[in-house]
Amino acid sequence: MDEGGVRASHRQCFDKGGHGVDTYRPLFWLTTQQRDEYCARFGVTHSDCYGIWGMRRTGCVGCPFGRGIASELSIVERFEPNMVKAARRIFGDSYAYTAEFADYRDFMRCGMRRLF
Repeated sequence: MDEGGVRASHRQCFDKGGHGVDTYRPLFWLTTQQRDEYCARFGVTHSDCYGIWGMRRTGCVGCPFGRGIASELSIVERFEPNMVKAARRIFGDSYAYTAEFADYRDFMRCGMRRLF
């Protein structure tokens, strides 16, 4: 459906800002309570991906920076297969990089401790 508030006025979470400064407006840092207050205040309506598809929280469809991108893609593939094809075409290389980074992060969190 729609997104309201400040994000509704932007086409994406990345924009070229003034004076050569780019802006990035992700919502992942909001707590659930803050998100609910924001939605109530600005009248945000949610898409079916939350109520019907069972997704928890998301941003742009297929965003490689999403915490549960693999799960998100499998859910969207079930309900919107063409959207997943487009996301994979756009973000394919980013998905590979993100997966490699997750492996590295997990190794640094757990694997490095085993070495010492």
